[in-house]
Amino acid sequence: MLRQVRRLRDSWSEVGIAAVAMRLSPNGLRLSSDSAPDSVFLPWNTIQGLRVHRYLRRDALVVDLHPGVGSDTPGVLGLEHPDIQLMLTKRMLGTVGFEPP
Repeated sequence: MLRQVRRLRDSWSEVGIAAVAMRLSPNGLRLSSDSAPDSVFLPWNTIQGLRVHRYLRRDALVVDLHPGVGSDTPGVLGLEHPDIQLMLTKRMLGTVGFEPP
């Protein structure tokens, strides 16, 4: 598992995604957002995938959640914030999904 995390971190570094935007652990992914005061924690089993999305010459990391994952999902923290909910439902930067800074 830690090898996968290291490879993932290295690939994000190659495309210029800021290291302070996320923290990886064997338990899950902690993300911060400029629009929310608290961080978001997502256990790995709630994450469907991660992708780099290019919009207007800007790269953004998008975290796609499994269908049905919400603020009441066990282990998930911080998804209840209104600005985070907006990211998960409204098109931002040409896509829907959680986009840390």
